[in-house]
This record gives sequence, structure tokens and C-alpha cells, in this order.
Amino acid sequence: MTKKHMIASITAAFVVCVACLTNSASAGMYTFADTIDTWGWLETDAVRFTQSSPLHYTHDLNQEVNFAAGDRVTEAYLELDFTNDATEDLGGGDTYKLTGLLKWDNREYATVGFDGLAWVEVASGAEIDDGAYSVVLDIDWLNDNGLLDVTLTVHNSRSSADAWLDHSKLYGTAMTPQIPDDPTPAVVPVPGALLLGLLGLATTRKLRRFF
Repeated sequence: MTKKHMIASITAAFVVCVACLTNSASAGMYTFADTIDTWGWLETDAVRFTQSSPLHYTHDLNQEVNFAAGDRVTEAYLELDFTNDATEDLGGGDTYKLTGLLKWDNREYATVGFDGLAWVEVASGAEIDDGAYSVVLDIDWLNDNGLLDVTLTVHNSRSSADAWLDHSKLYGTAMTPQIPDDPTPAVVPVPGALLLGLLGLATTRKLRRFF
């Protein structure tokens, strides 16, 4: 390789390297959480729902995730925290209630649906007790418009099930898309010192031809 070709190769490689550094892309992962812990116009701490009267509500992530800028949810979960569970079990899941003359089934099995579809058994079909249960969500439900419509039902064999929900929390991680730090093409001039050095090599080569 002649010096001329070597100089051209070095210059091109330097420009490419600087361009790569200048056009570096940045992306960020972050967590989000949207919690509903007050219910109705009275803003009660817990809300009751029954087998004949399901609970409907909506989580809105648009204040937590910047969908308009291209951010996308990468994983999401719904945490359902139940409270006020009846635990006085007299055998077979039956308990006495009210005056003690009525035998009542206080077992509760909860099912949750999203956007009117995709029904999922809470607690994998086991009876729910006081405490929190998490359900894995399909991120497509959220990345569509940032809204998650939730329907929560409860049931047992005697159609006497009822439950209390303390809070509902939608949480997970989201990602800011990769975009160039500088959206314009990186045309970076070779620094003066390097350029002068390369020109010096070429001048020296020419001078040697005359001596």
C-alpha cells in the first residue's frame, strides 16, 4: 500500500469512528405504577362486589408512560389486594352469618377480565383470602391506548359470594425508544492537528523526490 492510500484509509477510518460516537443512540428503561385505592364518589378505602354485582373500573397509564412520544410497556402486572375476608369456617366452607340461624357459604373465588376479554382466575383458581394477588398482563392491552378496563367478579357454589377490594395496582416497566442523540448525519471534519500531520507526510514525500 502506498503512503497516499494509507493516508486516505486512516482519514476515512477516523471520520467513521467519530461519526459512530456522534450518532450514538440512547434508550431508557423505567418503572411505572398506577394505584387505585379510593372508590366511588365517597372515596372509601375499600369497595364491595358480589356474585351478582361485579366491579368495573379503569386504569389509565397515560400519566405514567409517555405513549405519545413512542414509549412502550415491556412488562406489566395487576395487583389485587383483598380485605375484610370472612374466616369463621364451620366446615365445608360454610359459616354462620347474621343471627346464626342462616348457614352461609363465605368462600370466594375471584375472576378478573380485561377489556371485556381474557378472563383469568385470581389465585390460580384457589379461594382468595385477605392479601394481594398479582396477575401477569398482556402488554398489547396497554400499548394500544394506555387504558386497561378491569372487571372483577366473585363466585361460589351457593351464589352467595362477596368480597372487598382494598386497592388495585397496575405496575411494570416501560422503555423509551432508541433515537439518535443527533438526528442529522454526522459529517465530522478531521481535527486540524491530524490534518496538518497528514499533509506534512505528503509534503515530505514530494520533497524527497527532488533530492
